[in-house]
Amino acid sequence: MRLGRSEHEALLFDVSSRVLLELNHSAAEIWLRLDGRPVADLVAELASTYRVDATVVEADFETAITHFAANGLLAPFTAAPATPAPDSRAEPDPGPERRWAERWSELQTVASTTSTSGPYRVGPETMQVVTNDDALRTELDRVLRPLRAPGPGAGARRLFAVERRHGWVVSVDGAEPTRVATRIDALTHALWHVNQLATAPRADRLSMHAAAVEIDGRVLVLPGVSNAGKSTLVTGLVAAGARYLTDEAALLDRNDLVVDPFPKAIALDPGSFSLFPELKPSVGPAFVAHLRRKWHVDPAAVGSVGTGGPVAAVVAPCYERGAPTQLQSLSFGPAVELLLGATFTGTLADFDTVVAMANRVPVRKLSGGDLHAAVAAVFELAAGL
Repeated sequence: MRLGRSEHEALLFDVSSRVLLELNHSAAEIWLRLDGRPVADLVAELASTYRVDATVVEADFETAITHFAANGLLAPFTAAPATPAPDSRAEPDPGPERRWAERWSELQTVASTTSTSGPYRVGPETMQVVTNDDALRTELDRVLRPLRAPGPGAGARRLFAVERRHGWVVSVDGAEPTRVATRIDALTHALWHVNQLATAPRADRLSMHAAAVEIDGRVLVLPGVSNAGKSTLVTGLVAAGARYLTDEAALLDRNDLVVDPFPKAIALDPGSFSLFPELKPSVGPAFVAHLRRKWHVDPAAVGSVGTGGPVAAVVAPCYERGAPTQLQSLSFGPAVELLLGATFTGTLADFDTVVAMANRVPVRKLSGGDLHAAVAAVFELAAGL
């Protein structure tokens, strides 16, 4: 459990269920004091601190405890069952380890007989691509080109996308290799691994399902669920002069809320194709069919890439076909709920970070169905920060 507060509101976060519970001031003070002491001592302490009659505190205490219990936040202690001693006669199943070793050996053999591409900067990591298929190598290099990193790539992680007898094997450093049927599936899974590597949990960084742009030196984070319109909005913003940081994976320092660029190719879905027909990528024959469901667009074809900086505002897009454009200010509770829902892991550390964000910067919800009006609303907000 973790308590997060603003000047006037308090939220209790249950990390096991990812549930947020809104608390009034009295309930928050009571929760902070639940440390195993007798109830009478807690009541006396609160009565003395706030200079009120103990009977008033007792009534608030009873109400709060009932509320906590009803929401599953308080339960009697139950000893954990004893862990049975291992059976010395049992032998471990060598199957999974043996299969992994065989596949890893197979991937290593391919790596020794083919060239790699890269390196690419993927969040805090560098990565190289290993594949024995020229068409896939060309397309992956096109899509990953915005992430190109200087240097020889010493110590880089290796992304394998290897054609075998019965399909393709995709893996990072040989871990959890996935078999897929087609070259396009191999591309899709390889790019999924790139995003997973960028957003992997780190003690010093929060990863959010969000786009981000820089407007006149001010960084705006645009969180949202899939199909909320993040990539479409960020493309419109960058085309209008904003500087691109990312389209779906914002990486923030937990201490100072600085957003680091992750300028991956912008991934546009079919609903956005008619808005940006000039951005249709040129791909090899093996990937023409893929253009019917996804465009991976180099941000350099749209505008410029930013350098990042501290978050100045949060704008959560919510596409509503035909609806008028509205920019709604969110109070502390709804802001924390929105931000926490956009984190990839929802840990206590994530909760602490989004509480800090909701206390420091304005959080807005942007709804509507007109891209030009949405872009104008975001630029107007940025100008007033």
